[in-house]
Formats: sequence, structure tokens, C-alpha cells
Amino acid sequence: MQLLATKFKKISLVGSCVALIFSGNSAEAASKIVTRSDDGQVVKIAKGSSFSLSLDSSYWSLVQLKKSASVKQIGDVLSEPIAPSPTAPPGCTRQGSGCATLTWKFTAKKLGSTKLAATRESCGEALACAPEDQNFSVTIKVIAKRIK
Repeated sequence: MQLLATKFKKISLVGSCVALIFSGNSAEAASKIVTRSDDGQVVKIAKGSSFSLSLDSSYWSLVQLKKSASVKQIGDVLSEPIAPSPTAPPGCTRQGSGCATLTWKFTAKKLGSTKLAATRESCGEALACAPEDQNFSVTIKVIAKRIK
């Protein structure tokens, strides 16, 4: 019986360590992803955290409206193409439709706010965007505490 109790204590200790490793830390490690659904919004990001802006077309151009000490871009834009196919999202079934996700990565450096904006004129090869689909903007507010 003593041997059995010792084995359960070891298993319990290992399980506790695994739970400690995976509890809470993964949520803090995950960075905020700003998307088109955040258009026109104020997004709060904790100082020292990273975040990314992901937009759903290769035709977007990012414009940081003012030089900001609050956020700093990390590296170049990343482009992840969506291959044209019958099972692709609507509008992505043929070449030239701009089907890709563009992602810019940032770090929240100092307390304050900055506005990020993106523009596009084309919503596909030889397809002009409707006025409501030409612009995107979001205000990033860097705050002192972590967001839960």
C-alpha cells in the first residue's frame, strides 16, 4: 500500500507541474491579433506586449498616421497567400483576386495612443473597392497593466 501511495504522489506531482506550466502562461504568451472587425475601434494593449494587425487582402497598404513612440513595428509585413480553389473563401476562387492575409507585427513600447490605418483601391484584379471597403483604421492604446 505504501508503494502505491508513493506512485500516486509522484504522478500527482508530475501532473501539478504540467498544470503549472500550462496554466495562465499560454494566455499571456498569446499576442492580440487586430483584424478588420476592429475597424474604427480603440484596442488596448499592455505595455511590453506584442500584437499583430492582420488584414484579409494582399491589396492593403499600411499607413501609420503619425510617428509614434507608443508602438514599434517588428520586421516586414508577412503575406500568407490563399490558393485559388473551389473551396477557397468567397472571392478567392480565381487568380488575381488578392487572396492573402497580410500581417504586421508590433510591440507596445510606451504608454500612449497611436492610430494605424490601411488603404486599398483595388478589391481584386481590375475590381475597384466600394468606398466603405477602401479604408481601415484602429487606435492602439498602450496601457500599464495586463489585460485579462
